[in-house]
Order: sequence, then structure tokens, then C-alpha cells
Amino acid sequence: MASKGLGNSPAKLFREFKEIRSMDVILPVKERNSVRLCLVGKPDKHVQVLLHMLRIKIPNHPKIMPNVVENLAP
Repeated sequence: MASKGLGNSPAKLFREFKEIRSMDVILPVKERNSVRLCLVGKPDKHVQVLLHMLRIKIPNHPKIMPNVVENLAP
């Protein structure tokens, strides 16, 4: 980490990572349960640079998953 300008303490790194915000977006759907999307907000420019230098990628769009619950309706 010292070569990246962060010093020898991980505390500074954790302080910078606290700037990354995640959020749940709940969309109401007529006649069904709500749809919940887990999203990560775009970090500030200096945090983006830090993530790039450390080769860490954060998701920038919701993950599409297949329906994992089998349909019980006849």
C-alpha cells in the first residue's frame, strides 16, 4: 500500500472506502411483490482513482439473476 501513496496503515484505506455507498431501490409492482435492486453509487473521483490503482472493480449495474423459486401455481 505504501507504493500507492496510502502509507503503512489500512485505516486511511478504510476511511476512503467509507465513501462508497450502496443502496436498495424498491420498485412497487402492481399485483405482485415489490422488486428490490441492490445498487452501488458512483464514488467520488479520488476514490475511483484509488480503486483503479488497487485493481478493485465495484458493480455499476444490477445483477440479473434467474428466478430461483420454482413456480408452484398449476
